[in-house]
Amino acid sequence: MKVGELILLGGHKFRLLKADEYSNKYMEANYEAFTENDIIKILEKIRLEGSSSPSIDEYSLNLIKSLDKNCDGWISYSDFYDGIRNHGIFLSPQEEYALMRKFDHNHDGKVSLEEFYHALIGK
Repeated sequence: MKVGELILLGGHKFRLLKADEYSNKYMEANYEAFTENDIIKILEKIRLEGSSSPSIDEYSLNLIKSLDKNCDGWISYSDFYDGIRNHGIFLSPQEEYALMRKFDHNHDGKVSLEEFYHALIGK
């Protein structure tokens, strides 16, 4: 079972929106078995979309600028997902969830674009 999956319980359908902390840490530690939790592969998927750009730095900077509409260095989950999709990058709900866990350290519902940028360029 993974985030985003539809489960049937007592004849009712539910979508799994997130996992408990123990399950998250287990999936992150065992990313070989839970490949949609592998941050390196998720970032590679995002970088691949920019392969036609002159450099990964330029691609990453342009991506970040397009995501950060109000130029404050932070972006909400929904704006992040929408912005990524608008760039032709389609992630599974589990991959999106894994990214949020990686870049929202204080769990306030916002992604640090500075950290995201440095992860994209590999620094």
